[in-house]
Amino acid sequence: MVNPQHANLATMRKEELAGAETAHRLGMTATQFRNASGLPDPGQMTTARDMLTLAMRLNDDFPNHYKLFALRSFSYGGRTYANHNTMMNSYAGMDGLKTGYTRRAGFCLVGTTEKCGHRLISIVLGCRGPQIRNEVVRQMFCSYYTSIGLDPIGEYCPAPPQESAIVDIPCSRGVSRDRCRGRRRDRLPGRCHRARGRCQS
Repeated sequence: MVNPQHANLATMRKEELAGAETAHRLGMTATQFRNASGLPDPGQMTTARDMLTLAMRLNDDFPNHYKLFALRSFSYGGRTYANHNTMMNSYAGMDGLKTGYTRRAGFCLVGTTEKCGHRLISIVLGCRGPQIRNEVVRQMFCSYYTSIGLDPIGEYCPAPPQESAIVDIPCSRGVSRDRCRGRRRDRLPGRCHRARGRCQS
């Protein structure tokens, strides 16, 4: 379900999803889907790396539909539903992708943005609140865009697109009580305090 994060809109049965097989076919080798809503299930699990894989496949396999994730709201049955990704309203170039929350998993966000030909995907999991989660994602995006000479806030493009790269950006200290420790991880995607960003030109 693209938008918003309402579990009651996810009406497909888990038998129809064949979740584990579908995830594995996509390359999400550590993921087990047990329902369509994302609500807790003892056998349901995923990883930051698999969420990155899913985000990339959505972008690559469904380019004509990817714009749906950038909708700030939609109307159905006489009601208007707002996108729970509040960064849509505060970060230029933000165009997705999916928020998530359960007590066990915490506040999560697969965030995507494109600016001047640079596609970034961030995976942030396990934060204590949506503001902390959004700030971690914002710092990741700004750090990368600044490093290649682009305006991290606006949409101005002073430089041509660079080559593709995958970068690990240490989180900034001072993100509330959940502040990141600034630890750099070479290849393993992380949680709130060890988040990972991807740039794809």
